[in-house]
Amino acid sequence: MKKLEKLLSGYKAFFSKYFISEKDLYKSLFKEQKPKFLVISCCDSRVDPSILTQAEPGDLFVVRNIANIVPPFCSNQQHYSVGAAIEFAVCVLKVTNIIILGHSGCKGVEAFFDNENDTHTFFINTWVNIKKETKNKIVNQYSDLPKSERLKLAELENIVSSINNLYTYPFVTEKIDKNELNLHGWYFSIENGSLSYYADETKTFVKF
Repeated sequence: MKKLEKLLSGYKAFFSKYFISEKDLYKSLFKEQKPKFLVISCCDSRVDPSILTQAEPGDLFVVRNIANIVPPFCSNQQHYSVGAAIEFAVCVLKVTNIIILGHSGCKGVEAFFDNENDTHTFFINTWVNIKKETKNKIVNQYSDLPKSERLKLAELENIVSSINNLYTYPFVTEKIDKNELNLHGWYFSIENGSLSYYADETKTFVKF
């Protein structure tokens, strides 16, 4: 109950701030939302996009899933949820930026490597198998490295792979071609709090 009381206490603070002290914000948000950013991040409880960026309500349209995965576009795909959210953000809300937010110590990425030996997590296995090519790339190119280092590389490659998959969505590429949409890859280190971005020119991650 103490954990629940903490959440309710947080809600009361939220209500006091946004519905009493700064009530005009939610009055405007009640009419419509106009976020400029779509953030696709992991479900990990340690990596909350709104807390990480100190965003205000209405700033971010957030999609969270295991390992911040963007499936490639396919009109008959099973994974409609992420595609629907991307379509809504890009075509309806008209966001101008999409950020793929990955992080260190991602158990979803670790599942890339372990899922073939695990028969007890059907949904997780099916989901992370979307990134089978990412796993194979890391395993084949860095087989001499310890698993911990391969996992770090996989976390970074997973971000890049999700960015590349965004380009398979016709409505995304249409906006990019019109200079109405930008794609970004971010990596948050839980160990030291650093935030890095993917630099397409050098194909590396650089700290902000």
